[in-house]
Amino acid sequence: MIAMNRIWAIYAPHHYRAHHTKRLAYALCALAWFLGITLISPMIVLDDIYRTRKSETCRLDDAAHPLYSIVARIFLNVPVFLIPIIYIILVIQLTARKKRQLKVRPNASGPNRVSQLPTLSAGNALPSISRGVQGTTPSSGSASRRHHSLKSLVVLAWIAFHTAIFWAPITFYHLLMLGSPKLISFSPSVYAWLATWNLSGYGFAPFIFLFTVLNSNTTRRATDGKLVRFATSGRA
Repeated sequence: MIAMNRIWAIYAPHHYRAHHTKRLAYALCALAWFLGITLISPMIVLDDIYRTRKSETCRLDDAAHPLYSIVARIFLNVPVFLIPIIYIILVIQLTARKKRQLKVRPNASGPNRVSQLPTLSAGNALPSISRGVQGTTPSSGSASRRHHSLKSLVVLAWIAFHTAIFWAPITFYHLLMLGSPKLISFSPSVYAWLATWNLSGYGFAPFIFLFTVLNSNTTRRATDGKLVRFATSGRA
């Protein structure tokens, strides 16, 4: 949800600004949190019943239905596959935008306009753009764009961290079990532990969303130092 929110903001900024509100963000955050916990909680309960009373529950044989199992696992773990793809798309988009901005020159009438005016006196001469840039901080518009890009990367870094820590174990377990069912069989205790670990990750999701997307002031204070250093090194 956070990744799609960022894609929405970058590729449709006017639509995003017109329709995205904090109330909508809170509602989507609460809905995703509720659905995640609701959908994964039965797995823990059913696995507990499977361990204690095996005759009273039924489980799909993944090895007997490999195609269905693979398709089901892919749709079940859409965030795991979607987030890296969106991360790559965003990096490509930001890189292309930066290259386009570097190609645009502020002096549209010619690069040597200042040198073509020899009649200007020393007191009325135009200041050197290169010296002014080197001696001052970046403009507010440039700093704002860099801050927006940096904040998006911070958000995606948190998402990638959350995905790697809480989603990767159970996903790799599914894939290994489907790829080599004879070597890795289903273990209720292992699966219950992985499902519980995955469920605990949902407890951190709302805080990641709130503090990195909604609370821009907190993100700005956390990244201002890095932004200044990044801008200074980029100008050097």
